[in-house]
Amino acid sequence: CGTPELGEGLSKAQRGRDNAGGGTCNVANTEDSYLLAITWQPGFCEHAKYNGKKPECDAMNGGKLQAKNLNLHGLWPNKKECGTNYGSCRGEQFSLKQDTIDKLAPWMPNFYYERTFGAYEWNKHGKCQSLPPDEYFLKAVSAVRVVNDSEVGKIVLGSVGKSFRVNDFFDRVKTRYGAQVAGSITLVCAQRKYLQEIRLTLPLELNTDGDLVQLVGKAA
Repeated sequence: CGTPELGEGLSKAQRGRDNAGGGTCNVANTEDSYLLAITWQPGFCEHAKYNGKKPECDAMNGGKLQAKNLNLHGLWPNKKECGTNYGSCRGEQFSLKQDTIDKLAPWMPNFYYERTFGAYEWNKHGKCQSLPPDEYFLKAVSAVRVVNDSEVGKIVLGSVGKSFRVNDFFDRVKTRYGAQVAGSITLVCAQRKYLQEIRLTLPLELNTDGDLVQLVGKAA
């Protein structure tokens, strides 16, 4: 997994963030980009050590919850000078309307059972941007839907129970959307072969009303 250039691990942009440092890294509304983390839930539940703390995984492993689409892990505001340390800002307390929760649950299935993971994502990442909780999570889900409906989603959902080669994945994405989009994507795997997550580097101004090209913009 990873990217065609790096073979495995994080993209070049994300490696740069890992190695960066300095700055004021917990001040809200100073982000310069986003990282969209999308979970392939069966891969996570099967191969991650969640230690019984993920009711959605228990439900999935027990056959009570089916994987029909890609899922939201998080929409993470980023600040280049802070590396991966931008987060945990001060901000509005976590609270969501029931209508929002109902819309989120098919895309973030932990919401079927509890609010713990949503609160964690809000406190660590959501508070660092300007949208209130309901708008933030719905915006994040809108971004996931764009990816789910794209060639990326078609490859993953069309490969259930099978496998695909990393370079073939990126070749298909590049052919459909161009090098800019392909370069914004990283595949994260367990044991170097089980897909768990898809990560996309996104611009500060998110456009979730179009296709994958418009979502990625000039972020890569």
